[in-house]
Amino acid sequence: MASERKARMEVDDLRQQLQSRGLDSERKRRGPDEETLRKIRRLEDIIAELQKNLSAQKQVGIVDNSYKICSETVQ
Repeated sequence: MASERKARMEVDDLRQQLQSRGLDSERKRRGPDEETLRKIRRLEDIIAELQKNLSAQKQVGIVDNSYKICSETVQ
C-alpha cells in the first residue's frame, strides 16, 4: 500500500513537471504576447521622443553658445 501510494505521488509529480515544461515550451514557441509587444512599442516611442528632445536641446545649446561667442567678439 505504501509503495503504491509513493509510486502514485511520483507519477503525479512527473505529470506536473511535464505539464509545466510543456506550457513553458509552448510559450517560447508562441513568442511574446500582445500586451508585451504593446509595452515594447510604447517604450520604443518614448525613447525616440526623448532622443528628439535631447538633440533639440543640444541644437539650442549650440546656438546659445555661438550667440555668446559672437556677442563677446563684437564687444
